Amino acid sequence: MDSKKVIKQLIIERNLTLPELAKKLNYEPQAFRNKLNRGTYSLNDFIEILNALECDLIVQTRDTKKTFS
Repeated sequence: MDSKKVIKQLIIERNLTLPELAKKLNYEPQAFRNKLNRGTYSLNDFIEILNALECDLIVQTRDTKKTFS
């Protein structure tokens, strides 16, 4: 699943709207929508979005299931 889909699903799960999330991140709603739709955000931007959604990014190995955060 790509990061855009993850963000959109988390917005739904958190009962937020895109403009509400944009406000939490100090973006204009349309600028944030454009950034999300174009996928023009960095890993650091993605982590900031996850933080605003009160989520963590965790890396897990496929074979041993060991997690890193």
